[in-house]
Amino acid sequence: MGPNNSVGHAFITLEKTNGTQISRLTFGFYPNASFKTPFKGAVPSSIGNDGESITRVSNIQYTQVISQSSFQKILNASINLSKLEYDLNYNNCTDYAVNVFNSGMASNDKLTLLSSKNPYALYDNPSTLYLTLEKLKTSGNSNITIGSNLIIQRNSCN
Repeated sequence: MGPNNSVGHAFITLEKTNGTQISRLTFGFYPNASFKTPFKGAVPSSIGNDGESITRVSNIQYTQVISQSSFQKILNASINLSKLEYDLNYNNCTDYAVNVFNSGMASNDKLTLLSSKNPYALYDNPSTLYLTLEKLKTSGNSNITIGSNLIIQRNSCN
């Protein structure tokens, strides 16, 4: 959740470690249309590099160590899902981040957003993802870190 309870943005950071060398890529899912221009329904989409600045601030993080095959599944899903149109109600940055995350997780580690259990939720958004992760943290998931300024350092991921 962003400042003043704003919705914010859901994004993914992939990190590979080889000895002391660390490669990291932070990216998200965006409509090609500007948010300043109103749009209804689905619009063309793209993956955006969310690591353009030196650091990226996050309010909550879910860190998961995965196998090389899971990493590859996540890479493939991130590319394939980016080809779908962006739709604020049905396929937005949160849907994308959760679906990419779930593509590389074992069935017991997959995320189910609280909004999908709520028939009154209009659509998934970063706030519902935050609340879902917060609930998992209070239920004992030690892979989740909550803070107001969690910093993600930028470097490239090959």
